[in-house]
Amino acid sequence: MTDTVTYLLPVETTARELDYKLLIAARLRAPHRRFILCRDDLAPELLGLVHRGIYIGQNIRSRAGLAATNERYANLRAAGFRLMHLDEEGAIYAGDETEWAHWVRQRLGAISVRSPDMMMTWGAFQARVLHETPGVDPATVVTSGHPRFDLCQAYLRVYDEEAAALRRQYGDFVLCNTNFGTGNSVLGSKTFFSTVEGYQTANRAQRLAFVRDWRASACGAPAFVALIHEICDEFPQVHFVIRPHPVEDHELYRVTTRGLKNVSVDARGSVIPYLAACRAMIHNGCTTALEGSLAGARVLTYSPPEFERGSTWITNIFGQQCHSAREVCEKLQQSGTAQSDAFTAIPAADRARVGTLIRQLEEGYTPGTALEHVVRCAAEMELGLDKHASRLPLRRLRAAGIEHAARSKVFRHIERFARIVRRGGRAGIARRNAQKFTGFSQDALHRRADAFGRLFGQSLRVHVLSTTMAILE
Repeated sequence: MTDTVTYLLPVETTARELDYKLLIAARLRAPHRRFILCRDDLAPELLGLVHRGIYIGQNIRSRAGLAATNERYANLRAAGFRLMHLDEEGAIYAGDETEWAHWVRQRLGAISVRSPDMMMTWGAFQARVLHETPGVDPATVVTSGHPRFDLCQAYLRVYDEEAAALRRQYGDFVLCNTNFGTGNSVLGSKTFFSTVEGYQTANRAQRLAFVRDWRASACGAPAFVALIHEICDEFPQVHFVIRPHPVEDHELYRVTTRGLKNVSVDARGSVIPYLAACRAMIHNGCTTALEGSLAGARVLTYSPPEFERGSTWITNIFGQQCHSAREVCEKLQQSGTAQSDAFTAIPAADRARVGTLIRQLEEGYTPGTALEHVVRCAAEMELGLDKHASRLPLRRLRAAGIEHAARSKVFRHIERFARIVRRGGRAGIARRNAQKFTGFSQDALHRRADAFGRLFGQSLRVHVLSTTMAILE
């Protein structure tokens, strides 16, 4: 193919999505392909400027409160794009298999993906649910695994320099990952308890479920802070690095650990180099436990009896179980590599069940296979595009990116002023967006793209058009 194909790669949460999308771009790089990285809410605006391409991401539903429509998907198709749906939360479900099936369907909402578009699933369970869903074309469903997890195995070496820099900065350190965005939301309680966030006063079942989740999560952050206060004294020569979830109020951890010389709060970049560099990782309810297990990190799951948590089973099945601060200290004193610890700790009866949800944990999985599924499907989807050359007007794209970045900046200033004048309301939304999407800079993105390009003997040219958009070719 000689016609230009544009790949639209929207990024909602930089720490979680940027690197695997750079990995995809580096692996797919060819003279006829161009890649646009952008903040996810800018992607719909770009469809009218760029004709004919492939959209790789998850944010294809138009949101109006809790309702989801297919407007965004319809616009994507009308612009000559094909969709490769790649979910960021494709296996992290609460409850039992019946609830998992509900969440698999809910992630797409009212949208019926049509061939030749593709839905890439983390595992065989999700694929089976979609096959059984009325209106879903089985030909659009591919059990691929997720390339994000291939970064923890086949391509872990891309983080060698970053891991070495973290060891120089912190020395011997323990990573403490928190995931209490429901109870410690950066939005503030007034915005969090709103219809848009899922609080439904008219529906008793939904309201009680929402409050139960909030109560459970609200207990978590103080429990983790108390744990860190206890163990940091036991290991004065070890540094404890708290890495909050992007939607949490990070300030809580800074304030509650102030004065502790061997404790820092650090949420920069991808978590994977931290996993490669740390002595151990402590968590409860974090997908990072899966990533740590794959990367060979020593994973400790902290679940004291008084620690009320939700029922996201899969995140807490990894690693060594600790039910008190004393048990955490005992595990940290032990030596040994973590990969065997992480996997042998999973009950044998549950291993096959885990493998049906996450292909990377299937017996016999070859690291790197998920990325190759993306490559194969992308090549097939290119054949189905119309043959008109893609329009890539750099001036108009740059203008759109600058305008979008300016609107975001203005909104942050308005939100900051509103927080000063009154508590609550929309306060925190801009902070949440800024924590989730940290923006692009030419030097930083060039360095990352260069590192990922070297994995495949490629050289990616980087053009940062604004803090919210960049082109790779």
